[in-house]
Amino acid sequence: MVGLDLDADPASAPVGTWAPEWAARKIREEAIPHAIAHGSWKGESAYLGPDGEEIPVSQIVIAHRDRRGRPAYVSTIARDLSERLELERMKQQFVSQVTHELKTPLTRIIGYVSMILGDELGFADDDAKSGLEVVNRSAGQLKALIDDLLAFQRQETLPKADASMVDVAAVVSAVVEVIAPMAVHGGVHVVVDTHSAHVQGERTDIERAVTNFVSNTIKFTQSGGVVTVELAVNPQVTVTVTDTGIGMSEDDLKRLGQAFYRTERAERLGIPGTGLGVSIVDQIARRHGGSLNYESAVGEGTVAVLALGDPVQPKPETIGASGSAGPPSEHS
Repeated sequence: MVGLDLDADPASAPVGTWAPEWAARKIREEAIPHAIAHGSWKGESAYLGPDGEEIPVSQIVIAHRDRRGRPAYVSTIARDLSERLELERMKQQFVSQVTHELKTPLTRIIGYVSMILGDELGFADDDAKSGLEVVNRSAGQLKALIDDLLAFQRQETLPKADASMVDVAAVVSAVVEVIAPMAVHGGVHVVVDTHSAHVQGERTDIERAVTNFVSNTIKFTQSGGVVTVELAVNPQVTVTVTDTGIGMSEDDLKRLGQAFYRTERAERLGIPGTGLGVSIVDQIARRHGGSLNYESAVGEGTVAVLALGDPVQPKPETIGASGSAGPPSEHS
């Protein structure tokens, strides 16, 4: 327990020597003021072990008041997270090693099958090619799963996104151009409306998030449907995708973003996917100070909003260099 001086700043409360400096500062400046204002605080910090080593803990700080309702002291309950974090580290290491070991031979299989299908080796008849096309599609699906596992594992272990200027309009335009054949193949009409918008972040991750975000929407929109992709600043930089697809139930919306979760309708209709795409997009959005939100109803389509953080102004010499902003364009 920590006693509180009613006339002093709560942030100056004596935490003691049981916590490393950064954790003690977090308790004083964040946990105690929050507990006083709201009754309690829950988060992660650290204790010091007998030999001075840091012990990661999950901690609850509770504010107690005197008979007059004034803050008197705070108490805390902590749970050692060392074992859990070690298990998570081992899990991440296992996933990383296994996926890398699988990816190398799989890439070779895809490469050789593609060569045979392209008649580069000149010894596959039509019957053999039919079977090889099945192998190629299956290998491609397995590669997509491995890529998603690697991306998911990477996002779990990364800190806040590194800061560099990203032209989000250019990213959206490039992504739509790449996935346009997918829309054409599925008979989906895509309308794009971009406006100049820049954020601080990692272009590769933002491109992956937008690709997963838009391609998922196209996947779940039936032939003859329409997908609208809009980039705006409102007040964060947001990519809003509206579709006329199959929609989702309330239960689906609650579970959306859970790793490996796939909706019942997606399974029933045989729509391919790993169940990791939404999780990856959500992680990338949060790392950039943004968010991911969905509104949907079964049979009524979906409105999805990907926020990528606060807008920043590009340097004068970069304005207009990409020529990315402009009127709506269409892909069908």
